[in-house]
Amino acid sequence: MAALTEPVPVTVEPSLCGIESGREEDTVIISSKKSFINTLKLSDQKLVSSLPVRVGVNISSPAVWNEEKKEYFLVQNNQEVLMWKEGHTLLDKAKKRQIPTAVHKLFSLPSYEPVVLCENGTVTFLGGGIKGGNQKALLSEGECITWCTAVELLDGVCVVHASCSKVESNGDTVIHSHWYSAHEDLWKHTATRLESHGALLSCTCCRGPSQDDVRLFTLWSDGSLHDMVLSETSAVERGQPIFLKGLSASCSLFCLSDNDFAIVGLQKKDQRGVAILDQKFGQIRAWQPFPFKGSFDKAFCQREHILVHCGKTLYIHRYECQVSTLASMIGHRQGTLAEEEPSPADAQLSPRKRSKSAESVEEPAEKQIVKILKNLCDPLKTSSYTAFKREFAQLKTKLPDSDVWAFLEDLSLVVKRCCTEKKFWPADELEFLVSQHCVSASDVAMLFEALLQRKDVGLMYKAMTAQSDELPETCVCFALHCFLSATEEAVQVAVENVGLDLSNTEMEEEGICMYDAGDEAAACPFSREKAFLVDQILCCPFDEAYLLSSMRQLPFNLVVDLLKYILHKLKHPAVASDKNVEQDNQRLSQLSRWEAIALDAHATQFIMAKDAHELVIKFSEEEDRYVSFITEANRELSEKLKHMMTKTADKQKKVVGQYCIEVLHLI
Repeated sequence: MAALTEPVPVTVEPSLCGIESGREEDTVIISSKKSFINTLKLSDQKLVSSLPVRVGVNISSPAVWNEEKKEYFLVQNNQEVLMWKEGHTLLDKAKKRQIPTAVHKLFSLPSYEPVVLCENGTVTFLGGGIKGGNQKALLSEGECITWCTAVELLDGVCVVHASCSKVESNGDTVIHSHWYSAHEDLWKHTATRLESHGALLSCTCCRGPSQDDVRLFTLWSDGSLHDMVLSETSAVERGQPIFLKGLSASCSLFCLSDNDFAIVGLQKKDQRGVAILDQKFGQIRAWQPFPFKGSFDKAFCQREHILVHCGKTLYIHRYECQVSTLASMIGHRQGTLAEEEPSPADAQLSPRKRSKSAESVEEPAEKQIVKILKNLCDPLKTSSYTAFKREFAQLKTKLPDSDVWAFLEDLSLVVKRCCTEKKFWPADELEFLVSQHCVSASDVAMLFEALLQRKDVGLMYKAMTAQSDELPETCVCFALHCFLSATEEAVQVAVENVGLDLSNTEMEEEGICMYDAGDEAAACPFSREKAFLVDQILCCPFDEAYLLSSMRQLPFNLVVDLLKYILHKLKHPAVASDKNVEQDNQRLSQLSRWEAIALDAHATQFIMAKDAHELVIKFSEEEDRYVSFITEANRELSEKLKHMMTKTADKQKKVVGQYCIEVLHLI
């Protein structure tokens, strides 16, 4: 169910510009156009700080706190941005930055620098560290922005705004959406013309079902509430619209949760007020009348509070939403039918402290896990590593005793959040998800790519071990890239953290080539620890065609290091016994396949790079020590290399090229 408290009045300036979330969880920033920038504590309505606005200055976009930059920002006189730190006492002393285009709104999101929406419809980041969008005007002359918002997604940002013609009173409404991808580091723009259902009264947005799209809700003068899913490529309406009674031209709509909405200005009989609508069941769950007659000036929704501005007073309602059930909604409807109006108790918010009877009824474990997973996916609720770690600790206690497959879709979103999070690296949490086999096949490549970018050798080894024989070739190369590029010190630390003790390991039995570190001629190019990790890769099963494609993405210098190690293993194989002859032959065949694929993937560079010629020639001296094999792919490479050799007069290049052809016929 849902509930609303009775409004608490607070005196404010009539020229209110906007209200935004404050630095602390219990605060909001109230910006006046011409007088003060005040920070208000919601729990006791006390003023925390106040900054006066200089005479002659007009605040055109309200002050916001940006967690990424740890600064406050606002826009004055349409094109000048002010920036200051916590504790600053004079706006005149704040840093200033001029924007070439008039600013419509400045947005602040937890994980990004401030986002600027200009009057001409263009969107960009305020800071220069992230690339901005296209600065060509998107709105035609006579077209203006009527509503806007910004939503943080799992892997980026979406800025949505509505526009219509200033000239045509019944002109069509166009929804513009600007999509920023952190992975691609660029903005994309799409525009959708809405089907008219009268006059557009209000809009609101939240993240969509996939967490990478946006749900847009539009409220129209014919009483209909429409639900639409926006993505980079489409705009699709979901389900049937809900029809409401008592709407007025000044209604405002806010999304409170997945199914709950606040409608400010909804009328019952002759009284307007604030209502909470349950979209799932199409019912009004709570309603509070305005403490004044007539309409309101502006309405805002921040920090689980609905704030209604009228004249010199700001009325603050605290709301609470709980998951509704069919039984509770039937009971609510029966109670409503029995009485002409809901009783005052229905509209009052329950106290924050739960009663003993409520404490005794615990939420089912499945619902608790789903709630935790949704919080972990939401950067707004777990914006810092401290909050994320605290929430994840609850998951650790509940998930092992549950059926992981029942939560695979939500777990996939958590894995994606962990891999793409820029503010912190949740290594311990990812390790838990890997150990509990919570990484689906579709997310494995994303996980390994993230581990490579973070150079997390230890977790890469654990993830590779957990996937065992199901490791795709792209992930094999991600892991190989990680191990080869890591420093010996990093590998040593990772092996110790993983708990691998290689001092007494009979590595010949594990397919690892032993060597005498004191023998200079037999010295391995890698340490014992790195050799162990690379050997885990060389023992992985693979399809030659897929591995060849992935190997082409491996840097050439790492391919050379790999071939040096393979050459060492061919020169100094493990001591064979009668029992292990077949196994040793398989190892040599596997090494031969790796050598052939490495040469195939970087054939041109091996022929052109003189530094690599000596290595290839050394391989040619070892060709009699193992048996050759040939495939269709190798025949094609042979023809390609022969064609290249006819175009060069360099004798050494011809020798290397000839061996590259021959080695592909070896086994």
